[in-house]
Parts: sequence; structure tokens; C-alpha cells
Amino acid sequence: MPTDWLPCPGKMNARMSASCCAGLVGQRLDQAQAARCTFPRRHAMGRPGGAMLLSRRFLIGSALSFAMFSRAANAVSEPGVPAFDRELRVPVRGGNIYARVNGNLDGPRAPLLFVHGGPGAALWQFFPALPLAADRAVILYDQLDSGRSDAPGNSANWTVERFVDEIEAIRTALDLQSLHILGHSWGGIVANRYAARRPRGLRSLILQGAPLSARRFKDGVLTLAAELPAEDAALIATRHRDGRAAVDAAAYRRATTAFMRRYIGRTSMRDVAMPYMAPTPEDRGQAVGDFMVGNDLFGAGFEGALAGYDDEPLLSRIRVPTLLLRGEFDIVTREGTRALLPRLRNGSYAEIAGAGHMAQFDQPRIWRDTLAAFVARHDNDPARRNRGGQAGSWRGSAVAPSPAAPCAARGVADGGYRGGARRG
Repeated sequence: MPTDWLPCPGKMNARMSASCCAGLVGQRLDQAQAARCTFPRRHAMGRPGGAMLLSRRFLIGSALSFAMFSRAANAVSEPGVPAFDRELRVPVRGGNIYARVNGNLDGPRAPLLFVHGGPGAALWQFFPALPLAADRAVILYDQLDSGRSDAPGNSANWTVERFVDEIEAIRTALDLQSLHILGHSWGGIVANRYAARRPRGLRSLILQGAPLSARRFKDGVLTLAAELPAEDAALIATRHRDGRAAVDAAAYRRATTAFMRRYIGRTSMRDVAMPYMAPTPEDRGQAVGDFMVGNDLFGAGFEGALAGYDDEPLLSRIRVPTLLLRGEFDIVTREGTRALLPRLRNGSYAEIAGAGHMAQFDQPRIWRDTLAAFVARHDNDPARRNRGGQAGSWRGSAVAPSPAAPCAARGVADGGYRGGARRG
């Protein structure tokens, strides 16, 4: 999960989303658009400083068609933000979400849609994927109340199924009859539920660092925390067992920061996140994150709307080839991830050496190579069309689960694809 779920030293800053430790040109949304949503400032530990206000964007934005916001990539560039070939606003229940496309949607290969983490993070987390657009279209989007999408601040919108519906809205807006999907962290929860609906035209699924069970995630955090220095490990264990009042606040912040730096923020993401989030309020995305998971994920586990959830059984409903991907130092553990393989009909596992939860920043080339090889293997169905026409059921060679083995060999060869990741 991105570190926007953590109480950061000083104050929670959703501009950085996934980093307190956390380029590269699209176009800046005009200042009127950026200013349509107002959020209260928050106190140091990320607690609400006041009631959230309904925005003018929420009141008028839902009546606007995505087509009205489509722009060409050759307009005024935005320093520090990567170029796009198309941007659009897509109407969804509750408002409009911001999406952008790099690459050719009419090309011979199915596009790859990325679902970002959080809840409350933003699409900048996938800027390292943009070089893949040389071979296939790359589609990024901000979920409602996140990034540059509308932020009505209405908790009635904050259900997993409504977030899942955003994927279908994007497919409709872009006329995508076939695609691959990668869901990262919280985005993996969303993507897993979407794939479990067995949508037509889905060719493959990648679940990267996806915690599909509150219980398994909490157990994994305690296992990983035990590998920290003894004092930090003891503080996190005490917080889990006895609650926040049982630990010194300053010492606990130091312990969670150490956890973040080891398992999440191994590479600075500040220079990527900050330019993209510049037009938005500082606490953009924080309200939805607090509501869905609470504000102390690594100390208390999942609270809020996702308390006690278990989506692992949904894996058995997925019919397309599915890659379970994680970094070597991911907050979703190796054992917990590999335990999901028997639930999948066509499942495989890959691990990226030297990477944490944000593998796309820690090892971007290896990460891209791993994605490219996997989706290419499940691309070659001439009966498919990316846009328009009718999408049929997936046909192709399944990727068999990798056998249990020490995580030592480099190169992923399960089912015939190969990258720079480790085999599990």
C-alpha cells in the first residue's frame, strides 16, 4: 500500500501521496478546474481539521462529457509532468475522473490500463510505465477524490464496487474492446474485483503488491516489522497488541518511518509526485484514504470501510492469465502472495529483486520488462480488436504457477515469459 496511508512525520501531505521519504508533460488543468474542490487543512497526524466541503466541481462537473476535455499533446507543456497523447475526463457516479493515454489505442496490441494505489494516491505512481507506450497504449487515471479527478468528498461514493465501476467507464469512454489491467496495492483490490466479474475482452491481469485479505496483510506487517531494529519492531508489535495509547507517539513515528523506508520508500518519488500534484490541494486523497482504511495501517491494520475484508476467494472466479507480482522487500510478503496461487486457474508469480512495494521506482527497467513480457504472451489473438468490434473469450497458452523454490534464480521463465525478476 502506498505510504499515503501512514502518519508521516510533521504532517500528512497528499501531494506526495506515497512518500514522506517518497518526470516527466502533459497539460496543467486550468486553475479554475484545480480550484473547484476545497479541503480543510489537517493537523500533524493527519486528523481532520474540519468538515469537508462539497465542491463546485461536484455540482457542475458530472454534467460535462469527457469529450469536452479531450486535448492534443502538443499544447503548452507542464514542467515535471510527462507528455501524453490524449487526456480526457470520464463521467462516473459521483463526478468525473481524469484519464490520460500514451501510445496508439488503434495499434495491434491491446492497451495496458493501470489502477493506482491508495486509496487516495494518484496516477503519477505509474509514470515509470510510460516507455511501454512505444509498443502498446498505456492508460492511466486518477480515481474519484484522488489526483486531478473530481473530489466531491462524499463518502457515499467510497465503496469498492463504485471504484471498480470506474474501469468500465474508462473502457466505454475509450471504446476499449480488449485490454490488460495492472492493479497495484489498493488498485489490486479494485482490479481483482473487476476481473472476478469476468468482463469480456480482458486479456490478462497483473496484481502487484495487492493485499487481498485484511488478516493476511496484518500478519505480514508483523512479520516484516520483526525484521526491523529491535526497538522499532517492539513498538509496532506493541501498537498492534495494545493500541496507540501504549506507545510513545514520537518513537512510534520513527518506527513507522523506518518501516516505510525499508519496505516502501526505498527510492525517492518526490520529484515525480510533486509536479503532478502541484495543482491540487495538499490533502487531496487523504479523506477517502482515512475513510476506507483508517490512518494507521501499519500499526492497526485495516480499519474503516475495509476492516476485516477478504477478497481472496474471488481469485477462483478469474479466468484470464494472472501474474502475482511483488518486490523482494514488498509489504505484501512472499509467503502470503504465493499462498494465493492455488486459487488461480492460470496463475504465476514473479518477484523483482532489490525492490520494495514501489518496484516501478526501485527497479523500473526490470519492472517494465516483466510487465511487457507477460502481457505480450497473452496478446496474440488475431480475433481480437482493441477498439470497436466484438471481444471474444481469451484464448492462448496458460501461464502455469511457478514451482516452490528458493527465491534465488534470476529470470522469470514460468509459462515461457522471461524478465529480470526473481522466480519464487
